[in-house]
Amino acid sequence: MQIGVVNGQSKFEYLFLGIASALTFMVNYMCVNEHGGFALFLSLFYLVLVASQPTESALLYIVLVIPSTRSMEIAGVSVAVWVCLLYLIKRIFVNRGSLHMEILLPMGVYLIYCLQYYYRFESVMYGFLHPVKMLIVLVFLYEYAIDDKSYLNKISKISKILFGWLSGAVLALLPVLMTTNVVGRIQAFNNDSNILSVQTVFILSCASVLLMKNNKVMSFFSYTVVVVVSMAICLICGSRNGFLLLLILFASMIVLNLNDKRLVRSIAILVTIIFLITIALNTSFVQMYISGIQHRLDLLEQSGNVSNGRFDIWNEYLSVFGNNLWLWFFGLGTYSNYGLTQMAHNMFLEDISSYGIIGMLILASVYARVFFTVYKINMSLRNYGGRPRLFGIIPFTIPLIGGLTLHSMTSLPNTMMLYLGVVMMTFSSEKATRL
Repeated sequence: MQIGVVNGQSKFEYLFLGIASALTFMVNYMCVNEHGGFALFLSLFYLVLVASQPTESALLYIVLVIPSTRSMEIAGVSVAVWVCLLYLIKRIFVNRGSLHMEILLPMGVYLIYCLQYYYRFESVMYGFLHPVKMLIVLVFLYEYAIDDKSYLNKISKISKILFGWLSGAVLALLPVLMTTNVVGRIQAFNNDSNILSVQTVFILSCASVLLMKNNKVMSFFSYTVVVVVSMAICLICGSRNGFLLLLILFASMIVLNLNDKRLVRSIAILVTIIFLITIALNTSFVQMYISGIQHRLDLLEQSGNVSNGRFDIWNEYLSVFGNNLWLWFFGLGTYSNYGLTQMAHNMFLEDISSYGIIGMLILASVYARVFFTVYKINMSLRNYGGRPRLFGIIPFTIPLIGGLTLHSMTSLPNTMMLYLGVVMMTFSSEKATRL
């Protein structure tokens, strides 16, 4: 992937990124081998490393560790959240900037609303700690959007973010692959394999938008590498959700470009993908994982549990809410408060059950403020104008479709995918001139 000319400054940037990547791998390796103390030390070192970097590169270091959110933690909080907090501290005390009230006020309302979970259930986590983490992340995303030095308003910089995120996924999986003999469904340490698959398909969808817009930044070779890595991760994770999203993405490349000069490019890409798949199917490595996935599917079919228990979980949630209609408005805080034993495994049901309709409206207004701001600023800064192409909206829809069988919109991976999905809309505009 072409991510810029290597000059004196970028050489140091690549050096620090190399060190950060090594730390990410080492933390995951330590966690897999149950060396929690070393993992914590290395996570702290990662945070110190990020502190030495310019604030505009914060998002790059965040996406690098998103696939490792459960292994790279400090005091039970993801290193990615700590990087968000570090950015805000540096903005205030080093860069002499200020935080904007238009984002702080609605987040303040959200914090006050969540206090009910402390008084109703004596839950410090959902009455205070989790809302504070949400405040840190969303305020960071808002402030980063209006930073004129951020990575959001230039395609060459966005490509770095995609490269970092995909690298982070590989680095999170490698230690597990090195130490396990399991075939058919592998996940990064304490992370959901389906979520990792959705992340890699999202990265591929963003790369597809960039390739359609500007093949000087995203070359055909670079795109092919992203395709191969993304499909390999979906295969290793054994995610049906991931493969479904891949099919949707590849189909949309044709359907949404029928009346466009990019149609030839789309067809060429799909022909290349089919060729690579044909070669891969004849390798023992791929056949081994396909056999593992097929065995798992056969077991699910034999047990009559094609949804892997999700239908039963959803019915259980709807039953609790049917017996307590007021919960629709104010939520549970967390599923265990009313005897539920598992997360809902559905983004929308999970968020409504957590915050209630009222809480979701408050939170949705904050997300809308952040997304509208990044969209408006990116369009104006880059002299874009016009409307996003339909295909440019696909990255934003990936986490929403994936969320039908996964977790909360407010999770860090989903929030970041939606955020960057809005950015990709601006890059897809036909009138975009400054790339």
